[in-house]
Amino acid sequence: MHINHWVKGEVWCLEALNEAVASKDAIDGRKRDAEKEIISLTESINKLHANKFTFGAMFKSEAGKKEDAL
Repeated sequence: MHINHWVKGEVWCLEALNEAVASKDAIDGRKRDAEKEIISLTESINKLHANKFTFGAMFKSEAGKKEDAL
C-alpha cells in the first residue's frame, strides 16, 4: 500500500513538471508574438509621426490620424 501511494505521488510530480514545461513554452510563444506586435506598432507610429502614407490611414480623418499618432 505504501509503495502504491509513493508511485502515485511520483507520477503526479512528473505530470506537474510536464505541465510546467508546457506552460513555460506557451509563455515564450506569447512573448515572441507580443514582441512582433510591438515592433509592428512602433513602425506604424513612426510612419504616422513622419506623415508618411499608410494604407489604413487613407480612410481616416485628420483627427483620427492624430489620435493614432498619440
